[in-house]
Amino acid sequence: MKKIKYCYHYKIQNIENKLRFKSLSKIEKRNRIINKLFTAFIIAVFFFWVVAFAFLASKNNIFISNKNLSITISVMCWILLFPGSIAITAAHLLLFKNIIPPVTQGKITSEMIIKITKPLRNYYEVPEKNYIVTKCYKSSNELLSDKDLLLFFVDGKLRITNNLYQSKKDLGCLEFSKEETSVKNIIDGKLVKTMIKCDGFYLELGYRARTYIYKYWEMK
Repeated sequence: MKKIKYCYHYKIQNIENKLRFKSLSKIEKRNRIINKLFTAFIIAVFFFWVVAFAFLASKNNIFISNKNLSITISVMCWILLFPGSIAITAAHLLLFKNIIPPVTQGKITSEMIIKITKPLRNYYEVPEKNYIVTKCYKSSNELLSDKDLLLFFVDGKLRITNNLYQSKKDLGCLEFSKEETSVKNIIDGKLVKTMIKCDGFYLELGYRARTYIYKYWEMK
């Protein structure tokens, strides 16, 4: 069994952010832009006061001739460097919070999920056809339990990943070769399941999985 990991999640996030923003109304888009500008303003306020306190702490002797007073101010400014900057920034937030419009996050639709996960499907080499989606009832990997999984073949090897046509969550991709993998149907109460085992790892899938796998591996 081979684990195929994906390391470009920023692509998925960027696509999702763009699609969500595109789905907003004109007013909602305007409000999002205002919020981003206000966030940048608040960050700028914080760093302005950090610099201001640091300047007063180290350079106040330029305009304060009394040495004792200068030292006292320096000590107080170093003490207040971050607490003071945070307090003043918080005051700005309180001052403007009632006039800042609420942030609206666009809803994710099924069509959006398909677009969002396209880079993932390309990376895992999910075919346009000849794949099946089946329920995973139980697995030695708890992340896969009670999930709809995507089964497909690449170069004669079985690959299993999360159903990337209905979910944007990347759970990784597992690859199995015919020689190292056991596939059989089992009875669990009134359910017929497909049991896949490999190197101590197992999956209990819907019964259709066995038929699909046997067809490609020409098993009997």
